[in-house]
Order: sequence, then structure tokens, then C-alpha cells
Amino acid sequence: MHRQILLGVMAAALAAVLWGGWFPLSRVMVRDGITSPEDIAFLRYSLAGVCLLPVVLRHGLKAGRAGWTGTIVMTVTVGFPFSFLLTTGLRYAPAAHAALFVPGVFPALTVVLGTLILKDRPTVKSVVGTGLVALGVGGVGWSMLMGGSAGTWQGYALFGVCAWMWAAYSIAARIARIDAQHGVAIVSVLSLALFGPVYLLFGDVRLGELSHAELAFQILYQGFGTGLVALIAYNYAINVLGAAQAAVFGGLVPCVAAVLSVPVAGESLGLVEVAGIAAVTGGILLVNGARLPLSRRRAARR
Repeated sequence: MHRQILLGVMAAALAAVLWGGWFPLSRVMVRDGITSPEDIAFLRYSLAGVCLLPVVLRHGLKAGRAGWTGTIVMTVTVGFPFSFLLTTGLRYAPAAHAALFVPGVFPALTVVLGTLILKDRPTVKSVVGTGLVALGVGGVGWSMLMGGSAGTWQGYALFGVCAWMWAAYSIAARIARIDAQHGVAIVSVLSLALFGPVYLLFGDVRLGELSHAELAFQILYQGFGTGLVALIAYNYAINVLGAAQAAVFGGLVPCVAAVLSVPVAGESLGLVEVAGIAAVTGGILLVNGARLPLSRRRAARR
């Protein structure tokens, strides 16, 4: 049993590293003009769409209890449009800030949407966690306004849109009540079917300009690594550790992205960014179910 738990922890950590590494790698690719944002979005969903097609053939494209409306919402919010907008934002702002403003913020926004749409009752932990996220992001935002190292406003506007899109997907997935693999299969297959032809006909296609080695690496990392391996690893972690415990590892994504952005993208982190990432990470942990110190003491007394 201990070995299985260890494997679950390793799987969750692997998913966090793969997803966290996506930010600085994609930042370099679009900032330096090596690939276009639509190139990266296509790589992300083409391989996953082909590999997950059997899941769609078995379970269908209808998003469970959310119906066809849920299918559309899920595909638009975390499908090709999401990846395209997020990668476009990386043209204008640092990878560490993208990880802070998107995967760092969307859990708190999900709490907000859950309260407004699903009439969820926010817990003390979720309120404190949302406050920490707001504090961390607000601190970084204030530093940028005061003249700290930052990107341009276009990048942060796109990151904000993407955070809300991811939160909307989370609510749609909850309403649909389908497993994660089916949800990702719907998004990937429809992204490939609907947006793939548009990309090939009208997109800024630069993949043909890459060397064979570069193209192979991008396919392996963007398509196979983040699109399939990370998903499989994360689903395994959920089955072994439980959804709440596995979700805690989502707090590692901004940290991994920030750390890797230094050697990979040549970015620098100031004290404000480090403090902001720490606050956001703590907020994510609380929103996803980590216990407050006070609750631990009470549990110990019992």
C-alpha cells in the first residue's frame, strides 16, 4: 500500500513538472519566433485527439448531464482557443507570470463561479485560499505598475481571460459529471476536428521550418508529454491518492514554471514574484482541500 501511495505521489509530481515546464518552453518558442501560438495549440491537441478518439467513439461527444451545451463550453474554454490565447499571451509577458495568473488563479475563480452558479457554500479554507491568491496576484500586479520587470498589458489581459475560461470549464465539467479522460477526449477530438483544418488552411504554420530533431521534441513534449502522459499520470494519482490530495499538487505548477523560467527562458525572479508565487501556492493548497493549522490542532485534540 505504501508503495502504491508513493507511486501516486510520483505520478502527481510528474504531471505538475510537465505542466509547469510547458510555460517557459512555450514562452521561448513564441517569443523568439520559432513557432506560432497556433503551432503549439495544434501540437497540443492533434496527437491527443488521435489517441483519445477511441474514448469518444465509446462514450460519445455529449458532455454527460451538461448536454451539448456542456460539450461546446468545454471545448471552447480549454480547447484550441484556450491554448492559442494562452500561448499568444506568452509573447507579451513572462512565463512565471503566466503560471501565476492562470493555473494559480483559476482555482479561486472556480470557487467564485461555484458560489454564483452552483450555489456552493464557500468554506473557511476556500475563502482564505481565495484571499491568498488575490493577495499574491495583486502584489505582483502592483509591482508591475510601479515599474518592476514585466511584460505588456496584452499578455496579462489574455492570462486573465484564460483563467476565467479554465474556471468555466471546471464548472461545466462538474455539471457534466463525466470522468476526466472522457472530458479531455471530447475537448481534444473536437479541437482537432474543428480547429485543425482552420489552422492548416489559414494559420501561421511554422512547424515545417523546424529541424527534424526540434519537431520531434515538440511533438513529444507538447503533444505526448503535456497532452497524454501528464493526464494519465494525474488520473492515476487521483485514483490512488484521491481527488483532493492529487489536486494539491496543482499548487506546484506555478512554482515549477517559475523555477524553470530562469534557465529555460532566461527570466529573472524578484522578491515580489517569489512572495506572490508563495501566496498563490498556499491559496491553491487551501482551495483544493489542505487543512489550516488550526484545524490540524483541533483534529489532534479529538
